[in-house]
Amino acid sequence: MDISKLSKGDRLVAGGAVAFLVTMFLPWFSISIGPIDYSRNGWHFIITGTLAFLLLLAAAVLVGLPAAGKSINAPAITVLALAALSLILVLLRVLIGDEDPLGRSFGVFVAVVAAGAATFGGFLKFKEGGGSLQDLKDPSKMKDQMQSGFQTLAKDLKDGLGDDKK
Repeated sequence: MDISKLSKGDRLVAGGAVAFLVTMFLPWFSISIGPIDYSRNGWHFIITGTLAFLLLLAAAVLVGLPAAGKSINAPAITVLALAALSLILVLLRVLIGDEDPLGRSFGVFVAVVAAGAATFGGFLKFKEGGGSLQDLKDPSKMKDQMQSGFQTLAKDLKDGLGDDKK
C-alpha cells in the first residue's frame, strides 16, 4: 500500500472515516444519576450512526483504492456526496437528540467533527478533480459529472479493478 498516492483530500476523507469509527464506540447520549451511568453510542442509531459510518467507509474505500494499487474512476463528487450525507445524518442526530432524559455527550460532537473533516476532504478531492463551487450550484453540470463518472465506474467494476502497473 503506497500512501504517497493519496492527496490531502484523500487523507482527510480516510482520516475522518477512521476518526468516525472511533466515535462510534464513544458515548453519544448519556445520563448520570448518582452511582448509575447509562449511555448510548453511535451503534445504537442505525440511520444516523451506523449508516453514516458506512457512507464514510465507502468514501474512504473509494479514495484508498489507488494507494492499494487498484485503479478506479469514481467521480470525485461521489466522495463529496457520501461524506456530506454522512455529516447531514449526524447533524440530524444532534438536532433530534435521543430519549428524553438522555443528554448529548461528547461522542456525538466528535462524530460531527470527523464527518465534517471527511466532507472537507471530499470537497478538496472534488476541487483537485477540476470541480468548483460553481459546479455545485449548477445541477446540470453535477448531473453530467455524475453520469459520466458512474458510467466509467460501472465499466471499471464490470472489467474488474485493474492494477495501476499496467
